[in-house]
This record gives sequence, structure tokens and C-alpha cells, in this order.
Amino acid sequence: MNPNSIGIADLPKGNIWLRERLENYPLFKEDAREEFNEISIFKHETRNIESLLMPNNKNLIRNVIYAESSDNYYEVSRCGAVGLMQLMPKTAVENGISPDRIYKFEEYGAGCDTTYGRMLIAARDRILNDNLFNDKEKVIALIDLDERFDPKKNVAAGSKYFNALLSRYGNEELALAAYNWGSTNVMEVYRRSEERWKKHLPGETRNFLMRVQSREKMLE
Repeated sequence: MNPNSIGIADLPKGNIWLRERLENYPLFKEDAREEFNEISIFKHETRNIESLLMPNNKNLIRNVIYAESSDNYYEVSRCGAVGLMQLMPKTAVENGISPDRIYKFEEYGAGCDTTYGRMLIAARDRILNDNLFNDKEKVIALIDLDERFDPKKNVAAGSKYFNALLSRYGNEELALAAYNWGSTNVMEVYRRSEERWKKHLPGETRNFLMRVQSREKMLE
């Protein structure tokens, strides 16, 4: 049997977990699948990502996506950040994604939690590695698992958050650092030393700034 032709009715009983998810998710209906024709998270196509961007700070946000996830639609960090713009649960909810569409939000929505990250990675990989499903079905199952995997909603929420940080601080580097490490953390080191604040950033955030800035120079 061609795996690409398999539907819910053909699933083995051992796949009850995924069967229930797909049956309960409205986008699995035949008439809604067309939404996923233009964007496939299994094809890292630059043109697809650029089609998701809104006009406000478009180029800068494109660089943030590259620096955060290396353009990986289904990237999950050790802390549980998800997708192109690496949204943490709380940030996603504060910027338009419903908490009941976030994987285990009530239990793990507060902040960085490596246990949560491992659980989410395992759930993601279970879907990605299931050869019974074609690409579109895997996309739908991932979005049903956690709506942060929806590239449109991920970029919309991440862009809203980043633009708010940029408006608040009026400084590109501060906004970028706050996006990656958190506003509270960045403001604490900035108040400690306005001239040398970048030296107090963690290595991950310094590398993030370098990736954004290097991509900006590459595209000049």
C-alpha cells in the first residue's frame, strides 16, 4: 500500500494516540488540506518563509528567524521553544496563540524547563518518524500537538513580540537580546553597565546577536 494514500481508517490500532489527534483536528478534513500546499515544513524553502513576513521590520525579523532556528520549521529547543521564531509557551500565549493549543501549557508554561523540552522533542519525533503519514498529515499532526508549529501563527506571534520590544527599547541590539534572553535579564545587565552590558550576556545570546548581524552584512 502506498503510504501517501493512507488515511485515518487505515491506521493500525497501535497508533491510537495519533489517530485520536488527527480525528479531533479540523484541519485534517479533506477540504482544508489545501492550506498546506504552499508551505511544507519538510521543505526548507526560503521563499516560503519570506511569504510569512509582515511589512513591519520585515528584513530584521527574517534575520531573527535565521538566527533563532536556522529556518527550521519544526525546531524545538532544550527549554521547549518551538518553531521558526523559537517561541516559548508564555510568549506565544501573550502574543495571540491560545493556551489550550500549546502542548502541556498548564503544567510547563511558566519558563525554561528541560524536562518539558525533552517531552516535546519526543512527541515531535514520534510524528516525524511515523512512515504511515505523508508530509501534509505530519504537518497537521504537529500543529495539533502544538500550534507553535504552525509557521504562519509562529511568525505572526514572534513578529508581534519582537516589534513590541523594538518599540519599547528603541534600540535594535537591546530588542534582539531581550527577544533571545528575556527582557528582565537584559534590563538587569543593561542597568548594571550601559556601556558594557553586552559583555554580561550569556554566550548563547551573544552568538544570537552575531548571527543576526552577520546575516545583515551578508545581505547588504
